Amino acid sequence: MKAKICPKCHSLHIRIRWQSFWFFGFPSTYECLDCGFKSIIFPKVELTKANVKKLVKMKKRLEKAKKH
Repeated sequence: MKAKICPKCHSLHIRIRWQSFWFFGFPSTYECLDCGFKSIIFPKVELTKANVKKLVKMKKRLEKAKKH
């Protein structure tokens, strides 16, 4: 299964915004529910056990770096 991730904080908590504009030719905007980052481009990753573990480690490292 593939899922979109936030390029800023590597969170999987993404929601789509402005979906109705897609019908008029504008791209949909996505928003990260953890850090608030908004963009039309959020990469998709394959959700395997290894990838999920890697994402969790990256997220913990980012949170630790923010505290210091």
